[in-house]
Amino acid sequence: MSAGLTPEMRAAWPRVSGRMDLVLPFVKPAIDTNFVQHYNHVMKNVTITMEDEVALWAKIEAAKRDTSLSRLLGETLKAQMESEKRIDHAEARFFSRGPRSLKDPSSGYPDRESLYER
Repeated sequence: MSAGLTPEMRAAWPRVSGRMDLVLPFVKPAIDTNFVQHYNHVMKNVTITMEDEVALWAKIEAAKRDTSLSRLLGETLKAQMESEKRIDHAEARFFSRGPRSLKDPSSGYPDRESLYER
């Protein structure tokens, strides 16, 4: 399937477990000529375990997005973390307001007959 590719194009194709035929339908051949700015961040290497089907899906999804599996997982986990932070912040704001009365304390409750009048 990849016999017509030049060596430059072949080098530009993302690889999924060494099988280019799994990725070819999802990505366009291109040679990356963009400059990449690197930042000095301290990153933690982590080993994860997942089912084969999940790993294959994740590799193909990363190839579709033209990114690495590591970056895809990192961005997904970061988005989840930020979402949970927003939820925690909203919950803290809600509970910091304290209770409030739903009706005027001086008014009584309506009687049963007035509630069920037609």
